[in-house]
Amino acid sequence: MSNPTFIHLRMHSEFSVSDGIVRIDEAVAKAKSDGQGALALTDLGNTFGLIKFYNTSLKAGVKPIMGADVWVTNPDDLAQPTRLLLLIKNHAGYLRL
Repeated sequence: MSNPTFIHLRMHSEFSVSDGIVRIDEAVAKAKSDGQGALALTDLGNTFGLIKFYNTSLKAGVKPIMGADVWVTNPDDLAQPTRLLLLIKNHAGYLRL
């Protein structure tokens, strides 16, 4: 990766049913054409697109950063959960997520 100035760490794809419209192959191609050395996929509440994202990114020469955007219960106000971005560091983290 050649000294990137910015890396998207929160991208929702078509696998984020409620708010994602980005297609993985198009996002990776755009990151590659923009000279981004890495790109993250953090779909909302699921990890359904991670395998496709990982394979597409590697093929394009873009470092895949993977994770998920999740809702965490707020014990002080059950009607207002907190949104948390979780990124995967390694295989063990992938299995835990």
